[in-house]
Amino acid sequence: MAKEEKLSTAALGRRLTLSTRLVLGAAIIAFVVVITASIVSYIELRKMVFIVAETTLSSQAKTLSNDLEYRLSELANNVRLLAKNSLISNALVDDRGRDVYLKGFLAGFQEVEGFNVKLTMIDFEGVPIAGNGVPTANLAPGAWISEIVEDEKGKAIIVYEGEHAYFIAAEPIIYTNTGTAEGVLVYQVQISEWLRMDRTKRILRENTLVAGLTLETSKADDTTIIARYGTEPEKAPTARVEFLLPKSALGQSIELELKAKPEFIEHPLNQLLQTTGFSGLFLLIFAAGLSVFQVRTQISKLIRLRLETELLTRQGSKNVLFTVEGNDEISDLANSFNGLVKDLHGAYQELEDRSFEKLQKSEKRFSSLVQSQSDLICRFTTDGTITFV
Repeated sequence: MAKEEKLSTAALGRRLTLSTRLVLGAAIIAFVVVITASIVSYIELRKMVFIVAETTLSSQAKTLSNDLEYRLSELANNVRLLAKNSLISNALVDDRGRDVYLKGFLAGFQEVEGFNVKLTMIDFEGVPIAGNGVPTANLAPGAWISEIVEDEKGKAIIVYEGEHAYFIAAEPIIYTNTGTAEGVLVYQVQISEWLRMDRTKRILRENTLVAGLTLETSKADDTTIIARYGTEPEKAPTARVEFLLPKSALGQSIELELKAKPEFIEHPLNQLLQTTGFSGLFLLIFAAGLSVFQVRTQISKLIRLRLETELLTRQGSKNVLFTVEGNDEISDLANSFNGLVKDLHGAYQELEDRSFEKLQKSEKRFSSLVQSQSDLICRFTTDGTITFV
């Protein structure tokens, strides 16, 4: 009996180990599926976030480019209107009056559209004859000035001096008496000053998404950076916008590039991934532990039910009852077995009582038959030995 109990205990341990493995295997498969789904969701979410970031940057880049385009356009319009002023045209031939009335007039054009302007009046031979007093050197190429005089048409160009880029807009000065261009009026501004303007700084400062801004010009395969704000992360959402001005001058164009802060996008996504991963791992461990506990409990009940059934059939004991624990299906089954055993015990007891009653009747009948018999009754073996008389 002890050996059988030992074997039953070993069998119980093997079954519990198998159930644990099955549960853990199912939990691992579920965890792999969840992790795979999470990774796919993370990749798709990252793409979506990048698209949203690029859309936001594009909108912001257009706002900034429109602001710079407007300022450059107003500079060109301002120099165009100023070149048509009679004071300017008369100063081409009025050497004495030029120093009297024109000097003070031009000095009022120190700043236009937020830019510090270098204003220069140049005659048809390319010689500067007046200005607004800004000490910056005139960077307009002589050949380019000659073309404007000959074509009698305004132009714009970007000129580089050291690390700085300058936007130069020039308009021909038409002398009233001859109706021909006799000189050129030139506006010259440093483009990087736009980044130092209050409006631009406020837009960039308030936009927490922007990591850096780059202004650059391109001609053929040559790209030159005009100005830069902030940093230029390599892997970050990017938006590029091409300016409308200046586009006709020497095939050049201005482009504005905005880049987002990687931490603005990556940090929330990484936090989401870590939170999801830790939550999934915790839920996996909790679910696996709970499942193992439940499976072990239920299998223990089933094995105990089997052992009690074997004990009932092997010993034929009327006192064997099935253990009932909890309020689940296995407990209901044990209750049903107890009811069945009770019914069997009742039927067995009834059958035993009937058999005993019939046996008593048979013995009584046999006894009365023997006592009333007048003949001799004996019993003997085959060799003639008498065993009963």
